[in-house]
Amino acid sequence: MVELELLAFWRLTLKRILDRLEDHEDKSLKEYAQNLFTSTIQIDESFMTYESVRTLLRKITETGIYLTLIYIRFDRISALFNLSFQNNLAALIDATQGRLNFVLTGHRRLSLLSPETYTATDFLPFLKVHYIKPADAVSTQIQLNALQNKITTRLSKSDEKMITELCSGHSTYLQLLHIYCSEKRSRDFQMILKDERIQLQSEELLMHLNTNEKEVIKKLIKNQQVSENEFSTATYLWDTGILDNHNKIFSRLFEGYVKKIIFTLQTN
Repeated sequence: MVELELLAFWRLTLKRILDRLEDHEDKSLKEYAQNLFTSTIQIDESFMTYESVRTLLRKITETGIYLTLIYIRFDRISALFNLSFQNNLAALIDATQGRLNFVLTGHRRLSLLSPETYTATDFLPFLKVHYIKPADAVSTQIQLNALQNKITTRLSKSDEKMITELCSGHSTYLQLLHIYCSEKRSRDFQMILKDERIQLQSEELLMHLNTNEKEVIKKLIKNQQVSENEFSTATYLWDTGILDNHNKIFSRLFEGYVKKIIFTLQTN
């Protein structure tokens, strides 16, 4: 989800629902959805677009279908967060008789992104926060195999081993490393660290850490003492798997980037 305006948000939601109905066997339902979408686009108004989403979801669930709306990087639209927006989302569940689930992904809890609007519990109180840590070795290999099946020339076993070790279960690192190796570039670790795509991903990971969390990581890298208070204010690092149970950074790629940043700051 990349739409930052309310009208565009609901319009894209409606379009994605319509797209998912393309393979549905009920032709009358597909025709109903298409006509609803066409008339809604012509009106081009946020409230009517939301009403069309609500109407279509209710129509679909009346056929016995249970739905899940997945919004990737929902935190990017924090500017839309207000009580009316919250109520509209909640009303979709009421309209579908509870046959609708939401999956909202983001780097941070919504209450931290918009504290003036939400507390930790009042945004859609039926939602539960789940932190997704880096994948285990088996799941990582499954992801790598899926990527391998999309290309005609498979990578060598040594490349596969290097990718799984360096990505450390992080799916984006895995994809970037797969592309990197497919380009037949140097396998030297320092050269991989310098790859712009790898650096951008590491930068994004670091960008979403607050000052306390960055300070804890810096101290751990330098083998400095971390106070109990610092640990307690940086639980996000362990919740998300950025630090493991031994207080080690989960990935050599991210660790290498952080070390470079620390060294650059010290020498400037």
